[in-house]
This record gives sequence, C-alpha cells and structure tokens, in this order.
Amino acid sequence: MLLPAVDGSLPFESLVDFHLSHNPQGTYALFPQETGQEELRVSFLEWGRAVHRAAQRLRPDLSAVKGEVVALIANCDTLVYTTVLMGMIRAGLTPFPISPRNSAPAVCSMLEKTDCHRLVATSSSLLGLLEATKTELGIRGYELGVEEIPSLTDLFPCLGKEDASDDFRLYPALNKSDPNDVLIYIHSSGSTGFPKPIPQTVQIIFDWCNQPPAVDVRGLDDSLVLGVVALPSFHTLGFTMQIMLPLTTGKRIALFRPQFPDAPINPNPDITMEALMSSGSTSVIAVPSFFESWVNSKEAVEYLASLEFAASSGGPLSTKIGDRLVSQGVKLVSLYGATEMGIPMSLLPTAGDKEPTDWQYLAITDRSLPRWVPQDDGSYELDMLSTPTHHLAKLNLQDVEGYATSDVFVKHPSKDGLWKVVGRSDDVLILANGEKTVPGPMESTILSHPSIQGAVMFGRERDQVGILVEPKPQYAFDPSDKAALAAFRNKIWPVVEEANETAPSFSRIFKEMILVTSPWKPVTRAPKGTVMRKATLTEYAQEIEDIYETVEASTKAGDIAPPESWAEPIVTNWLASQAASLNNDRSPELDVDLFAQGFDSLSATLLRNRIIGALRSSASAANEVAFKVNQSIVFAHPTIRQLAGKIASLVDQRTTDVVGSKPTRNIVNMIAKYSATLPKEEERPIVVLLTGSTGSLGSHLLLQLIQTERVAKVYAYNRKSSAVSSFERQKAAFVDKGFDCSCLDDAVIQSKVVFLEGEAARDSLDLDTKIYEELQNTCTHIIHNAWRLDFNLSLSSFESHIAGTRNLLTLALTSAKSWSPRFLFTSSISVLQHWDTGKGFAPEEDYLDVDVAVGHGYGESKYVAEQLILSTPLQSTSFRIGQISGGSPNGSWALTDWVPIIIKSSVGLGCLPDSGGVISWLPMHSVAHSILDVAFAPPNVCLPRTLHINHPRPVRWTRVMQEVREVLIDRGVAVGSTDRLEPQQEARYKELPLIPFYDWVQRVKERSINPTKGDLNRIPAIKLLDFFSSIAAGDLAAEDRGLKEYETGNWAQLGTSEAVRVSETMKNMTQITKGDVSMWIDYWISKGLFQ
Repeated sequence: MLLPAVDGSLPFESLVDFHLSHNPQGTYALFPQETGQEELRVSFLEWGRAVHRAAQRLRPDLSAVKGEVVALIANCDTLVYTTVLMGMIRAGLTPFPISPRNSAPAVCSMLEKTDCHRLVATSSSLLGLLEATKTELGIRGYELGVEEIPSLTDLFPCLGKEDASDDFRLYPALNKSDPNDVLIYIHSSGSTGFPKPIPQTVQIIFDWCNQPPAVDVRGLDDSLVLGVVALPSFHTLGFTMQIMLPLTTGKRIALFRPQFPDAPINPNPDITMEALMSSGSTSVIAVPSFFESWVNSKEAVEYLASLEFAASSGGPLSTKIGDRLVSQGVKLVSLYGATEMGIPMSLLPTAGDKEPTDWQYLAITDRSLPRWVPQDDGSYELDMLSTPTHHLAKLNLQDVEGYATSDVFVKHPSKDGLWKVVGRSDDVLILANGEKTVPGPMESTILSHPSIQGAVMFGRERDQVGILVEPKPQYAFDPSDKAALAAFRNKIWPVVEEANETAPSFSRIFKEMILVTSPWKPVTRAPKGTVMRKATLTEYAQEIEDIYETVEASTKAGDIAPPESWAEPIVTNWLASQAASLNNDRSPELDVDLFAQGFDSLSATLLRNRIIGALRSSASAANEVAFKVNQSIVFAHPTIRQLAGKIASLVDQRTTDVVGSKPTRNIVNMIAKYSATLPKEEERPIVVLLTGSTGSLGSHLLLQLIQTERVAKVYAYNRKSSAVSSFERQKAAFVDKGFDCSCLDDAVIQSKVVFLEGEAARDSLDLDTKIYEELQNTCTHIIHNAWRLDFNLSLSSFESHIAGTRNLLTLALTSAKSWSPRFLFTSSISVLQHWDTGKGFAPEEDYLDVDVAVGHGYGESKYVAEQLILSTPLQSTSFRIGQISGGSPNGSWALTDWVPIIIKSSVGLGCLPDSGGVISWLPMHSVAHSILDVAFAPPNVCLPRTLHINHPRPVRWTRVMQEVREVLIDRGVAVGSTDRLEPQQEARYKELPLIPFYDWVQRVKERSINPTKGDLNRIPAIKLLDFFSSIAAGDLAAEDRGLKEYETGNWAQLGTSEAVRVSETMKNMTQITKGDVSMWIDYWISKGLFQ
C-alpha cells in the first residue's frame, strides 16, 4: 500500500484524498460479524467519499468562513462520528469534539472559550444536555445554532458496497493552512475542574503523526487490525487511533457495527471482547477497567495472549492485574500520553529492551525532550520541553518553553531510559513529619478488590494517612450503619494489608482510617471516568476532619492517668470519663449501649487502647493482664457498667463478670426491657404522587387510592395535552372501565385528588415552584407509572422517560421531611427479554446482568430506570409486571393489545391458535392491588427492591382458548365470511377449532399476501405478523428443548415467591376462570371489536 508523506508537505485534510486516489480498495474499518450475518467492510474509497459528503453537508461548496469552530456532541455510531469529524477538517472547519458526559455549565464554558457558535449533535438522545446548554447560554446572550448530525444513510448510501461507479461529487480543494493554524480542539479530562479546550495546531498534529504509535504501526505487517472498538472518539486517544493512524499508516481498525437508526452500542467488557474476537482484531487498546474484567475470563485471556499487543490507557492498571495477564502470555503495554503533548512512547511491548514483566515502564521517544525533575523521595516529575520535532499544545514552565505534566515517575531498577508512572505531583501527600506518600501504587492495589470502584488516599499535613473508598453499586451501603461499615472494612482489609506490605511504615493505612463513600454522595469523576481527587476530597473534607479529630484524641492516651484502683466502681467512673472524651464530651449513661450513644468502631478501638495503656502503667497485677484485653472487648461489653465489670474481673479474678457468666439471661432481659415500653409509631397522613393516572393501570391505581381511607391526598401527574385536560381524560378512562365517576368528582371537589400537568424530563418536573415545594414537603409515596408503550422504538427514544425518572428520584431525595418517600416503579417483564428460559424461573433479583435486557428499547429503558432507582438509598420497589388482562368491573382490555387482536383475527380466520404452554396473565385490578399492598406495607416489613407481579398460579393456554371459543359461540359472535370455503367445511369453520400456533400463523401469512381492506379489518394480526411468528417460534424452541412447562412463546417465567410473601393480593390470587373470559369478550363486543 502506498502511504502518504507526513512531513507537512501534504495537508492533513488531503490525507483522505490521497487514499481515495491511491488506495481505494484498502480497508479503513472492519466490523464484528455474528453467525449468519453478512460481512461488513468499509474501504478507504467508501470512507473517503463519506468524509466528502459530510464536508459538503457542513460547509456547502466552501460557503462558510474557513476555520469556523464547530462543536460536535453526539451519541452515534463511531463510524459516523469519525466521518463527520474528518469531514469538518476536510471542509476547512475547526472541529471541537466534546464528550456528551460533560455538564451543561462545562459545555458552555468550553464553547465560550473557543468562540464557538455552532453545534452539531444528536438532539434526540441528548435533549436534556442541549436544552440546558441553550438555556444557560441564552441567559448570557450568547448565540448558539444547533444542527442535527448527518445520518449513517446520508454518509454511506451503500454501506459496505460502494464502488467507483456509484454517484459521488468531490469536495473542492482548500488553500494550504499555516502550520500554526488550529486544526482541531480537544478538551482535557476535567480532573481538576471544568474541562479545558486545548488547541491542536497543524504542526502539532503532524508531530503526532511522527510519534512512536504511528511510526511503529507503519512498520508492522499489513495483517494488523487495531482493536479500537471501545475508545471514545472525542478523546485524544480516539482521534489518534481511529482517524490519524488509519490515515498515516494504512492499517485497518475494528469498530462496533453501526446500529443506526437504533442507539449505538454502549461498550462494556463483555460486548467489547466479543467484538474484538468476531472482527478479527490482532491488537487492542482499551481502558484499565476492561482488562480488570477480562483477567477473570480464561477465554478472554487466551485471546489477549494471541494479540500483537494489548495496550491499557486512560489511567493506571493495577499491578496485580497486569502481572496476572503478563504471566499468562499477554503482551501488555501501559500507554502514556496527554492531550497537551500526544503519545510520546511506543505501542510495542519490546520497545526500549523491555521484558514482558516491564509492562508498566515506558521509554520516551528521541523526538521528544523530557526533563526529569528530582523529588525528595527518589521519584521524578516529568517536564516535557518543546523541540522542533515535538511542539506542545500547552506551555506552563517559567524558565523554558515546555509543559509541566505533574506526572511523577520512578526509574527502572536496572534499565536506563525506562520509567514508570507512580502518581502525580499534586497527588503526593506530604505528612506533618515531612515524609512523603505517593498514593498511586497503594490505591492501585486496593482498587483490585472486586467490591471497590474508587479509592482516594488522604493525609496531607497529617500524622498518618487514610483512604476513602467507593464501593461498586451492588455493594453500596449507608456508612452511618456502623455494623455494615465494620463488615465492609473487614471484607476489604486483606487487600489493604497487601497494599501496606510494600508501603513504608509512615504510609500504612489502619483499619480505622478507612472511610467509605455514601451512596448519595459518590466520588466526583471527570467525563472519561477518572476520579477527580481534589474535588472528591473537598466533598468529604468534613468526614476526613472528623476522623482525624478522633484519632488525635486517641494519641493522648499515654498521658492519661489510670484509675486510682481497679475496683469495679472506680473503673466505672474512670471509663465514663474516658468515653465522654472520645464522644464529644457527652457523659455516657452507664447501662446504655455505647454504640447507641454515638460510639463507632474507631471510638471503641481508641477506648480499648486507653484501657491497655492504663493497665500497662499500673502496678504489676494490672500490668500483667493488659495482654488479655482483646480487640472485641468493647463490642462484647458495650455498656460502661458491663465493661467495668469485665476489666475488674481481669485484674481481680474474684470479681464476677456478670455478662460473661450469664449471656442468655442478659439476652432475654434485654428483649423484655425494651420491647415492653416501645411506643407505637405515629401514622403519617399518606400523600401519593401518581404519574400516568389516565392510563389503564393508572386509572385502577387512582380509583383504589381514592377508596383507601388512609390516603389523604393524591397528586395525579400527567403529560400536558392540547386537546383536553387531565381531569377530562381521567373521567373518560373511568367511564371506559366502568368505574363510578362520582367518586372521582367528589375526590376532586374535596381536594383529595389534585391533577398536575407537566413534562417530567424538565427541571422541577415542569411544575410551579410552589407546587414542587409542596410535593417535597408532603409526599410520602411516589408511584411512577407513566411510560410510553411502543416496542418499535430504540433505547434513545425513551431518554426523556429516563430523565423523568431521574427527576422524580431527585424529588424524593430532596424531601423536606426527615424521611424520604417510598418510591414504587411499574417496570416490566420486558427487562427480562433475553432471559434464558432453560434456566427456569427468573429470580426476583435487583442486579441482573445487563445482557438479559438487550432487545427492544422499551425493555432496555425499563432496565435502565430500575438500575437508576437502585443507585439511590431510597426505600424503593420496582415491579416487573407480566401480561395484564382485563380487570373488574367490566373486563376493560385495550382493543389494540395483542390478545384481543388474536381473538378478532381468529374469528376472521375461523380458528384459534393453540399452545402447549401456560399463561400467567394477571387482571388489571389485581396488579393495582398488589402494588398498593407493597406501597402501604407496615414499616417493619422487609420490602425487596424488586418484585415480580405475574400470576403465581398460571393456567394452560389451551384451557383459556377453549373458554374463549365457548363464549364467542355463546354470544353469537359472527365468525366471519365463509365465501372461500366449501359447504362441508363451513360448519367446522364456525366451531372455531384450535390449531397449532405455527399453523395459525401460516394462515395469517397466507391472508397477508395482497390483503384487501376487509382482510386487514377482519384479521388485524396481519399487522403484527412478526410478533405472532416469534410466539410460534418460541413454542417450537421450548418443545425442542424438552421444556415440560413453559410460558407460551417461551417468554421468561417469573419467580414470584417474594411478591407472594409481601402482598396479600398475590398470596390469595385465584386462577383465571371462564367468568374472566366472559367479562373480556363482553367488553370487546361493547366496543365493537368484532364489527
């Protein structure tokens, strides 16, 4: 392959044209290929033409001003992103790719600093960010135009198949740029504040084209495929690997397969590994967290070991994890670089004479000029100096042109020229005694624990260090729960001890110096996911100060005089004094548990230390028993009087330790003492915020709330409609379902029901401030029931619903009460759309693997909402609701649902579908009752955070269809035209026989060929043919697997043991009967379904 010159003689934007002319059949990108899926490859011809189309779309025929800054904030397929970004450069615009994870204030700051007034975006998926950005800029009088990003089909009209004969128009050539012109802005990570836009000039980009990653890759075999599927294109690494390297080296890259018009793939370790394997990638560049996941998979490690190289970038990879990978043959590289200077090191594992075990070390290229500034502890801070071959994007040194990286390195113990990053100079903790601790290595070790996702050491200007750890979401807890805190500290202690083993004594972390983050106050992170150390420590400054004050009190233990004697009364007074000094000078009650009076595990340890110190400074008898004071003495004897008795018995064995001698009596006495006088909890007036009240389930919920005397008020919150008010829609829904509308009228008149309207995705739920504050002050329950039901939409189309859920959670979390409202969410069985039915019943578990939710956007969005709710400390329950059938009093069941469509179509076809499966349909009123059982459960009932609302006593599909047939015949419902039938077939036709589901679907298919208007009316199943085909296929799959009992369609069967435990309605649910069937059909007849 002929490669372009990268010395600046050929403009950077013309590199695309070079490949169009010289390497049109060369491959730009490969994509994962699933079994049976057509191979997809995008050539340089096709990508180059797409770049030209993007250029024409963004600056038609050089119309706009050259150099205009255009921001790009998009949640789209990587192929589209790289094409549009390069299209901006080809058009002579100055692109500014911005992470969509930035906040609106951060985006505004960057736009203003670059004088950018034009933004290209995916507006549907980033509506909240874009609206907030435009609003904030509007307040400042700053103009911003927002336009939609070109679509995949706009850019690639013949994706994977375009050739030279297809229609194409070359974009005009540009005047050559000055080397100092800004080619692109790339923003910093924002680790220390708002991200900062960093201008990259033409000269800088060509320097990058000659840095080791590009030079090394140019020299590798053409079979190389760069596995860069999971890199964000808006970062330096993404731009380098996905755009610059293919253009300068001609090497192929692997990207995720485009999903347009669906939302792009959101990378995770499992999906990324599958994509790497199926795309034929021979190398990989990924973030450390992915490697930390892959190390636990034998298959993944074997694959990684087969690659040319595996580069970890974006943060430090745990030494422990890296060493494990290397020991299994992975050619690992720790990639180092920065937006301010590019990547001045090699991608190759052997560069600089490295051995595999030197994977953490790097050699700076000869094209760069590093200056190593010695630190007091034997480490060095890197200053990168400007040279003719390495121009820097940021200059911040006083004495010479250069960039102070603030990165701290250590030398290789035996190989000159090799260096390892150990932290940052602004991260180094200088202790009060002048000793210095570099947090990076210890944090890295502690982060290898599977329960931890964040770790930040602290201790600047203190006598000892501590560490703040953030548990992963599934291990999060309230750190004010002392028992849970102690258990978590014990759980992670082995890995802390491992970190302590290699640390100097002054850097060791004691168990009492482990702080744990609160679930509602996570560590602050930059858009790329790295922990923002300073911001996090500022957020937790008070907690850190509190723990040091406690420790400082403990250090004075040696100066404290022991008691005058070790007689129990004297020891009691002495202990009371010591306990008070450790607990904000609060004198303890002698017979009350210390932990109920403000003690925690740290104060218990400090008190124990004072006891030991006092014993050691006493006469020989007491001195000799100091070693008998074990670590749990305060926990085992938690009142002052009990503790005094224990200590006295240690010193003088003639003294009896009452607690130790009669533990069972103490237990019984304790229970009796405190249970007898327990006050009854005052019942709060129940105030409910119900969303989506005008829908089917919402109407049943509202009726039952009105009928519940304990409920003082219901705020019925619905979306605005230009046609009729919420109240009018509600009345119509009540009429449709056969409810007594007078109870609704009375409730509104008495203000028991208040209707509210707004867009939940907007700030404060789009409500007046006074109303919003009223909700904050009064709501005891939030029932979130509003969701769009459409199985044709992708996840991104439900983002407004996710935003609305988030805003409702915010309302709950900012409640003005001392307690937060109980949060109830009507989720769906669809979150289990990928559940392997061979595993049996799906459990009522909170944290299901995300793979089970993959499918249509409706189910995916419900899964996202569930996980969002679980990330909060609220008392919440998500109800995964199965198929809902018509409920009392009149069997109301929407005519557009798939079941009535089956029944109507069967009447038109003259036969009903049969299935060997069961159905777990639950009447609408029973679903509402079950939800309210949980909502109003007593406080002492332990409520799961996830429940399955599905019929616990399913019935055979065949039985229900037989009853449907009987009722249809009994009601005299016409079975449709028999014009096409012979006379001898007509009688059988009118009997509506049951035939296998597959055969029934085949009959629908036959009628779907050139259907008349009458056919579509009589057999509406034609419009849902794919859906019904999937049910038939599911039945066949279940039978092929030999499943003895399965849900019709082989849908997920839901375990309901927890729901039955907490809901009387679920517990006492009776099976569907012929009476239910009659009620449904009578309702459908009344609504003209069979006309």
